[in-house]
Amino acid sequence: MKHTPGPWKRDHETSQIYGIRGEEIADCFFNPNQHNQNLLAAAPDLLAALKEIVHWIDRAHEEGEICPEGHERTEHSLWEIATEAIKKAEP
Repeated sequence: MKHTPGPWKRDHETSQIYGIRGEEIADCFFNPNQHNQNLLAAAPDLLAALKEIVHWIDRAHEEGEICPEGHERTEHSLWEIATEAIKKAEP
């Protein structure tokens, strides 16, 4: 099952997260931590950003673009972090 498409919005009064068509994604009444609620509401945007990062890195490698000296490890680490997060979101 795929997740409900974003963007998601948090209702600050009810602590509920809603999808773009107004469908309820989550009721955070029992988790009043607004930071957790904000993170949950941002999940689709974060996933989309990670996918874009992975796509950009993959394309750069396919096109033979070379990273500035010393940045290869950072680029590879970012790719690994992003792909692992995507796997968690889309098993």
